[in-house]
Amino acid sequence: MDRKTVLIVEDQVESAAMLEKMINEINPVIECVIATTMKEAFCVLCEKRIDVFLIDIILDVEVEDDVSGLKLAEEIRGIDKYKFTPIIFITSLEDPQLYAYRTLHSYAYIQKPFLVDRTKKTLEEALCYTTKPQKPQTFLFRANGLLFPTKP
Repeated sequence: MDRKTVLIVEDQVESAAMLEKMINEINPVIECVIATTMKEAFCVLCEKRIDVFLIDIILDVEVEDDVSGLKLAEEIRGIDKYKFTPIIFITSLEDPQLYAYRTLHSYAYIQKPFLVDRTKKTLEEALCYTTKPQKPQTFLFRANGLLFPTKP
């Protein structure tokens, strides 16, 4: 098994630590990266290859009706290399569940408070998927009967 990386996007430090602990119990070799804001998460997913996303839907409790985690997932799905990477939503909300499954193609939906066995089982299943490294594209241009490879 390749070394996997899980990005935990959770504004509550205790919840993030609990999720990290569960992942380490599944496999201590898995790298866990914790981000508490959308901005931090976006920086991490641009710098690293993420194999599983754990995203809290409400990332800013100060904002009424906040669903910034769903907005982050929309951004993630817009990145080619993450179109099919498992996204697991973590939240205490029930309403966004259908939207998360239907529109954002989330892998799973876990309600707070976590049921440890169920959460670990979902994580184990999601970690079976592999995010393939994106190969640099090469464009071929023909000039005077010769092909010239060019990278964008």
